[in-house]
Amino acid sequence: MDLGQKISQNNFAFRCFSNRHVGIATLFCFKIPQMDQKQTNQLEEMRTCMQIAIPSESDQKLDSTITGHFGHAPYFTVVTFDDDMNITNIEAIKNVNHDEVGCEGVISYVVRLHVDAVLASNIGMFPLMVFTQQGMKVYVDMKSTKVSDAVKNFVAGKATEVTPESVHQN
Repeated sequence: MDLGQKISQNNFAFRCFSNRHVGIATLFCFKIPQMDQKQTNQLEEMRTCMQIAIPSESDQKLDSTITGHFGHAPYFTVVTFDDDMNITNIEAIKNVNHDEVGCEGVISYVVRLHVDAVLASNIGMFPLMVFTQQGMKVYVDMKSTKVSDAVKNFVAGKATEVTPESVHQN
């Protein structure tokens, strides 16, 4: 049995990303579960909400301040909306330690939160690539400092969806 067959049997795929940081090329691979079309359709039928993760300075939920550096956020405020964009739940989730796991560990952690989008004041190219490869949307709001204001702007359509051209290089 070759690796491709083993991956197929285990219903997993690997997504790899190249990162050039400080002149060193590194390849990161993430093990991503794959679903067939029937499973995907079932999930879509069950899904009646949207979740966004916002990098935050504290566990004060909507009263928290947005962190200026995504990867070093002490917390992520995860806001859940219903189909009419009404808030149905708010959680403050402690982030992993960036010094221990690096940028890749933080990115992987956010992917494992299974949110639909990330809303930040700024974000680098590598996180953007990973999140968009995972089907997540990335939005920025550079005007808001409080999570509550960023959420209001997001609901009002004032947050900007990030494109590779609009992202700074880390």
